Amino acid sequence: MKADARPSEWKELYRAAAKFREIEPWAWVTEEDIFGVQSPVTGEIGYCCVMGELGQVLGMAVYLGIGGLNGYLMVQQGKIEPDDSDAMFIQDCLLVSFENKSALEKEDKVLIKRLGIQANGKRAWPMFRRHKPGFFPWFLDKEEVTFLTAVLEQARDVCLRIGKDEDFLHHPKEGLYFVRTYNSEAARWADSWLAPEAVTAAPPESVKPDELSLQRIKSKAKPSKAIWELDFFYAPAPIFEGDRPFYPYSIMIVDRDTGFVHDVHMAESEKAPAEFVKRLMGCIEKNEIFPAEILVKKQEVADLLSPVTDKLKIGLRKVKELPSLEEARRSMEGHLLKEEAASPFAAGYCGDDQMEEHLLKAGSNLSVFGLYGLIFGCLAAPNPVMPSALMPAIFGKEGAKFATEAQAQEIIGSIMTLWNSLNQWEPETNEMPFPGYDYPVNKSGALHRIIDTLSLAESFCRGLELGGMRLDDLPGELKKDVEQLERVSSLLYAQAKLIEGGKEQGKKEIQKAMKAIENGEIVIDGCLTNIHIGLKNVRLQFARQIGTDVMRKTPAASREKVGRNDPCPCGSGKKYKKCCGLLH
Repeated sequence: MKADARPSEWKELYRAAAKFREIEPWAWVTEEDIFGVQSPVTGEIGYCCVMGELGQVLGMAVYLGIGGLNGYLMVQQGKIEPDDSDAMFIQDCLLVSFENKSALEKEDKVLIKRLGIQANGKRAWPMFRRHKPGFFPWFLDKEEVTFLTAVLEQARDVCLRIGKDEDFLHHPKEGLYFVRTYNSEAARWADSWLAPEAVTAAPPESVKPDELSLQRIKSKAKPSKAIWELDFFYAPAPIFEGDRPFYPYSIMIVDRDTGFVHDVHMAESEKAPAEFVKRLMGCIEKNEIFPAEILVKKQEVADLLSPVTDKLKIGLRKVKELPSLEEARRSMEGHLLKEEAASPFAAGYCGDDQMEEHLLKAGSNLSVFGLYGLIFGCLAAPNPVMPSALMPAIFGKEGAKFATEAQAQEIIGSIMTLWNSLNQWEPETNEMPFPGYDYPVNKSGALHRIIDTLSLAESFCRGLELGGMRLDDLPGELKKDVEQLERVSSLLYAQAKLIEGGKEQGKKEIQKAMKAIENGEIVIDGCLTNIHIGLKNVRLQFARQIGTDVMRKTPAASREKVGRNDPCPCGSGKKYKKCCGLLH
């Protein structure tokens, strides 16, 4: 196990991060402006990418050596799409991001408290993580703390120089990177232009198949016309074993025509090659057929399996897409992630799909996204919104069209259950819960996703107005969030018109559009969260006034003591300890 950094070393890192955050380099440095900083200890170069020009992530990634740089370049050059599930598992970097304190892990908060670190403002708290291929993002060790401290100090200087000269990182000779190098003899930093080291390709993984198993398969299996799709990939649910959690490496075998999943198996990366060869042979033996052909996407898969397919005379072909397997993989990953995530809802909520049907049956023009946005807006507003105002906002002035009284009770009950569930959201410590849907990667899916995102944002603003707060009246410190919300909404409207009115787009163009929409969702989520948090004092002031009025109008003798867990007498619907109790 690597050594832990001393408190004094951690303090230096936090100090360097604060100075880097202070200059806000993302205002002029783009994610394509790459420069290097050499480790004074190992000589390895960390290639720096400043993030934040779109506002969804503020920070810097430091890609480690030529391997880390190649992972970054594969995404930038389109060899791996940004929304490809594999992209998150190949990154080899140190990451510093600036977050709201609620986003920090328990370990971060304990360390910050122990060191006496302070930060003011939104997204001002540094969070440091080591991203290693195949492993869950983890905390830094002593060597990484020391290196990242040096990188942040040098990166601040480089970013300031880029601000004065936008061509600072452009060298006439192709393939050279600006690198801050350290001369240990002179104990000083210097400017250099260096070409990355040449990549030495690792030899293909080779596993010799068991001859007895091959003979047994040949005696049992019969030729068939079946075509199988096969791939290796990291499963998104980490295994928390040993010193560091890791993502298991998986093999999936799917019938191309029927979509039937013949096999799924997970293994540790080191053991995976031998296990995957056995799984393929076992799958053939179990089904007692030789597929006519096996389709793969990756060269590493072809290299590993070719000894088996050659011996068994099965066709092996590399293709660009594996549609049946990718559909099965999405379903599996969605199941894993749903198991991993705890439900934010109270027991008894009907679910988002059922709520969508309820709204449609009752004649509402709102989607479930619009309903979420409306409720969040009402909860963020300073004035309590009564059901008499909420229901017309959902169903229109003419009211809902219920077929029976039982249906009315079911739908209204579901809406109020959702209201109570969302009312438990703690924005300082949890992400905003909203409906989770898998949109198809096509024109219709992209348009549907934009409509849902805009519906959430527009209904949030409508909910604020129901509670007596217009966007124009928000406190000054929230104006930036309003401007960003309006700007991103306009960009999404423009994206929708482009998709709807333009020529038929290919999958690659749709994937890029989906990534742009996802970035917009992240920004909108952040803006709505900031507005909700920013209005907390306004809500408390209003609650204080309500509480004072109630106390004035209530004879002293008839006042009952309110318990901490009792409903607040102001009518907000929250517990007393989380409402007016905060004022006493």
